[in-house]
Amino acid sequence: MSIIPVTDDPLVVALIRHGRTAWNHERRFLGRTDIPLDAVGQEQAALLGRRFGGRFDLVLSSPLSRALETARALDPNPEVRPALAELSQGVLEGLGPAEAASRWGPQLRAWSEDPSAWDIPGGEPLSLGLGRVREELDRLPAALPDGGVVALVSHQLVLATLVAALLGEPPRAWREHRLENTGIYWIAGPPWRVVGR
Repeated sequence: MSIIPVTDDPLVVALIRHGRTAWNHERRFLGRTDIPLDAVGQEQAALLGRRFGGRFDLVLSSPLSRALETARALDPNPEVRPALAELSQGVLEGLGPAEAASRWGPQLRAWSEDPSAWDIPGGEPLSLGLGRVREELDRLPAALPDGGVVALVSHQLVLATLVAALLGEPPRAWREHRLENTGIYWIAGPPWRVVGR
């Protein structure tokens, strides 16, 4: 697991993916459905807490229980930010890979090449999650005017899309920046830049 980077930037932010859920383990599409951590995810969160608990000046969390439970391992009272919730997966929600491919194969292939090529019925575009998380980052200097270290506990699509954007990559590059459960990307700023993983 990574350590907190030392930089000259006023703020260092840990972008943390929540611990594992049963749907993660089964590789089901998981967006806004509120699935709790499974036993492995609970242990992952506990390990995260043993490593980093008490080391953050501010802990922010998605309101979904899998993220909130992970965040509570770092701070018993994290600040809940609805903007950090995962993107809705619409008609894909809860489907495994084979079932999703059988129902929506051509659309998923097109989306993989260009996420603007298919609006998932009932779902949300990557750009929406990116906009929401950027707004939260923009609020941090006012929340911690003297600087500090922040944990931002969120979800795969939201965080990986942000990392791709900070690296100047197109939205489809989010797949290159997938995080394992309780994985961390470190960013620093502002201006925000990736400083570690």
